[in-house]
Parts: sequence; C-alpha cells; structure tokens
Amino acid sequence: MSPSIARHISAAPTSGVRDIAARVASLPDCIRLEVGQPDFRTPQHICDAAKRAIDEGRHGYTPTQGIGELRELIAAKVAKVNDLTIEPEQVLLGNGGTSLLADAVLATCEPGDEVLIPDPYWPTLRTILAVAGARAVRYSCRPEWDYQPDLDQLRDGVTPRTKAIVVNSPNNPTGAVYPASTLAAIGEIAAAHGLWVISDECYDQIVAPPSTVAPSMATFADPDRVITAMAFSKTYAMTGWRIGYGFATTEAVSQMLKVADAHNSCINTISQLAAIEALTGPQDAVVTMNTAYRARAELAHRELEALGIPHNRPDGAFYLLADISASHFGSAAFSAALLRDHSVAVTPGSAFGSVSEKAVRISLASSEADLVEGIHRIGKLVEAFAR
Repeated sequence: MSPSIARHISAAPTSGVRDIAARVASLPDCIRLEVGQPDFRTPQHICDAAKRAIDEGRHGYTPTQGIGELRELIAAKVAKVNDLTIEPEQVLLGNGGTSLLADAVLATCEPGDEVLIPDPYWPTLRTILAVAGARAVRYSCRPEWDYQPDLDQLRDGVTPRTKAIVVNSPNNPTGAVYPASTLAAIGEIAAAHGLWVISDECYDQIVAPPSTVAPSMATFADPDRVITAMAFSKTYAMTGWRIGYGFATTEAVSQMLKVADAHNSCINTISQLAAIEALTGPQDAVVTMNTAYRARAELAHRELEALGIPHNRPDGAFYLLADISASHFGSAAFSAALLRDHSVAVTPGSAFGSVSEKAVRISLASSEADLVEGIHRIGKLVEAFAR
C-alpha cells in the first residue's frame, strides 16, 4: 500500500493568487496586473548592506526570534510610526508576513476551532487555517459598504468554537482601510467573547494621503489579545528577501517561537541585516513608492470610470477590485479568457471569496503604461461578453 497524505492537507486550498502567477511567469509579453509585487527595485542602500554582510562573513545562524538589534529597531519603528509601545522581547521575525500569520494561527488555534475571516480575504489565510485544522467562518465586506466589515454579521458569527478574529487593514484585495471606530468595535467583540485578534497589517505604510500609516488594531483593542503581523516586503520593495515581523504579548510570542522553530529555525541572516539598514537608512523610497501607488490608483480610477466599469477607490495597499459582472461571466472564466485572448493577467475575485466573485483584482504595483493598456483590454473583453 502507498502511504497516504494527511486528509486535512489534501483538502487544503491552494492560493489562487500564486496559482495564476505561476501560470504567467513564462509569458514574457503578458501584461501582469495580477501580482502583488512592487515594480520598484529594493533601495540600493539596503542592497549594499546585504553585500557588506556577505563580504564580512555575517551569514551564520541567528536566534529564532531574530537578531536583537533588529528587534530593538522594530520596537522603535512601531512606537514612532504605529504609535504603539512594545518591548523587543515582544517582537518575532518571520519569513515574510505569511509565516507570522501562520505562527499566530498555529500557536492559538486547535483542530476544530473556528476563526472569523473577512470576505474578501487573502487566499493563503484559508490554507493556513486548513493546515491548523481550523474552520474559516466569513464575515462580509461588501462593495456597497466600501468593503468595510459587516460588524453585525461578525458578531453573529461568534460561536462557542470561535477562537480568533482575523483583521486585514489595509486590505488585500480591496485596499480598504478600517477606521478607528471599526477596529474598536472588533476589539470589543473579541474582549466580550475572550477571542484572539490576528491583525494582518503588512501594508501599514501604504496608504492614501493625508495619512502616512493605517490605524493599528492594537491601538484600539486590548493589546494583550492582539497578534500583529507586518513586513518589509511591500514598504521597502523587499518581497523576495522574505522578511516580516510580528508582535504580541511575551507569552504569545513564546508560543509562536515554538512554531517558528519547527518550520524555519531562524530567518535569513543577510535579510535581517538588510532590514536593519532599511529601518536606519533613508526613508525617501517609502514616500516615493507610496506616492506612485496613489497616482496609479487615480489613473486606474479614471480609466475604469471612462469605460463604465464599476470599481472601488482604495485607501491603502496597492489593489482595487473591478466589477466585470456586465460580461455575464464569473471572474475565473473572465480572467482565463483575458489571459488567453488579450495577454493580460489579473486575479479572479473568486480566489478571495464569494463577495468578489464578479470582480477581478488589479494590482497597482505595475507601470502606468501597463495599467492603462491592461484596463483597456479588460474593457474590450467586458464589452465583447456583454453583447
């Protein structure tokens, strides 16, 4: 007999985002509006710091929790940028924000637990929950509400099996930024039912002016029940460097450390040393990139509006959802036809849940020329299918 694969892993979904990215990687002439990867280079001073680390032979193991100097700098960044007071002992480094979210789920949830997640949601989140044996229960964030959470549905979704609420602001895929009142209400729900709040804030510094940072969940809830995940990936265009960070109570971090030790032992040393430079070096690139994303959001808005395609205007991150329901096709079929016949890659809204099934996600982390041409091709396909 052949050995069997664990049933809960076999049943776990794959990421619709990663799936389509893999499909188009070998298509050099494709306009790529599907991937959440900045089209900017990592700032040169960060790259130079990594090169120095290699030349100096600084490439051995580090503590699982992360280099002490980096954790101190992260605590200082969180105080200055996010207006939160934490100690370096409360910080845990991760292999991108993804691993911090996995650490949080696996440290807090047991098989059979329920976790409330937004719909639309980031697809890998459902995979993480499936690996933990936890059940995802969705609360809607509908376009008619500017993709803000339905707090009544969230409250009604709490059961005796509920263990945590996941919050994602700025949101992927919608770009919605939750106001303080919403975060406070979620914090009250969590406190009333003794729940964890796992807050994905990996786009915290990618927001629309006049803001420079999105409100942080731990500011408006009991910080003892909030686990926050952030990353260098988007803020500093360091996606492939795979370095993120999270913070929580020292007790929660001590349990997350057990999970982290099991799947990565420690984070890439060179990336950690580069991250030190990212935090201590010039911050001009952060402002430059965010300004570009906001300009692209306005450009995409004008182009989509001219074509009569409904869409949201994101307040953060670098995505928007375009409604393709006029085509009479579901988002998966529409995205497949767009790629096949028009060489444009977008992510079908169905990858993010039921609320966005009639939409496609457009990434603003692409050039203005690609955005304009890609949106025009989307418009052509909507028109062709609408006949």
